[in-house]
Amino acid sequence: MSEERERIVIFVRHAHRNTENRALDNGLSKKGEQQVQMLTEYFLRRFKKKHLKAAHFVTSPKKRCIETLTPVVQALEVDLQVSALLGEEDFQGEGLLKDRIQKFLEEVQASKDDWVICSHGDWIPEAIHHMWGMPVPLRKAGVVVFQQSAVSKAYELVELVSLWKGFSRILKGT
Repeated sequence: MSEERERIVIFVRHAHRNTENRALDNGLSKKGEQQVQMLTEYFLRRFKKKHLKAAHFVTSPKKRCIETLTPVVQALEVDLQVSALLGEEDFQGEGLLKDRIQKFLEEVQASKDDWVICSHGDWIPEAIHHMWGMPVPLRKAGVVVFQQSAVSKAYELVELVSLWKGFSRILKGT
């Protein structure tokens, strides 16, 4: 019989997007690319390669979300999965936002694995509210880390990174 362990669920809001034409599924802006560099460094320093090897890295199908997590999964040498359930509210397919969130979180709850989830500014606060009882708004490229107790199954907020300019000094050790 395997022993229950604490696990982590990490939410990542996509980095700053190229806004030249909002009607397009455009990728990241230069600012977003810089945010992703810091995000990748954060993951490498904070979680090391071994810790998240068995984690599910899942992203919205939007290009800006995929581009946000791709350098992270490449650096950690893990696979990236795409789920339509993580799409924005105006995303056509897989039902209404709250229904998609509930369906996705049921999959997370049924698993004993760690999760890294990249989505949008409407999806993440609603998902955290559903899971934890209160929303946590995130800025672009923001990260929220929850730890789930193996015994009580309750989630504890253990880290919130939303301002990369200040956090970059920490990463650089200054």
